[in-house]
Amino acid sequence: MFKLRTGTDLILASGSPRRKKILEDMGLHFRIQKPDIEEVRLKDESPEKYASRLAFEKAQKVAMEFPTSWILAADTDVFIDGEVLGKPVDEDDAFRLLRLISGRDHSVWSSFALLCEDLGKNCVVASESVVSISKLSDEDIWSYIATGEPMDKAGAYAAQGIASSFINKITGNYDSIVGLDSCKLREKLLEFGLLVYG
Repeated sequence: MFKLRTGTDLILASGSPRRKKILEDMGLHFRIQKPDIEEVRLKDESPEKYASRLAFEKAQKVAMEFPTSWILAADTDVFIDGEVLGKPVDEDDAFRLLRLISGRDHSVWSSFALLCEDLGKNCVVASESVVSISKLSDEDIWSYIATGEPMDKAGAYAAQGIASSFINKITGNYDSIVGLDSCKLREKLLEFGLLVYG
């Protein structure tokens, strides 16, 4: 349906296989350059500002090397009770995170930054989704951890994987929870004149 305008060099500033798949599913041609930034939440930083700042910093880092390219970076974070639920450091941490969200709703903030340094164009778009998790027993949690799926995921679960069986409801954009809001990205690519029908 859409494709990138001829001559558009799009770089995904992410090593996430989930974001890569979302762009592939959109039919976009791109290359990957993984940024290396420190992901630390500032004092009193809101969930929206945190995800947006990280997405923009990732894009800026890659843009330093590729100033004539369009850089797309994203950040997705899970929040509950004011705490950022990052990727678990070990299985015990995964258990703690999953127990914390068990039987409750939590927020997932996903932001993306799209910029081209040479053209002086940029935007940051943030969206919040709410995920409702069913009540999980300790046995459920340990069984899920044993699959290995939670270990590299924010909040210790993957909405597109095994964890889909214990998600009761999603309010918001599914792709946003997975890692990149494809609907809002398409809108911005069109706004910047980077997409054409074809």
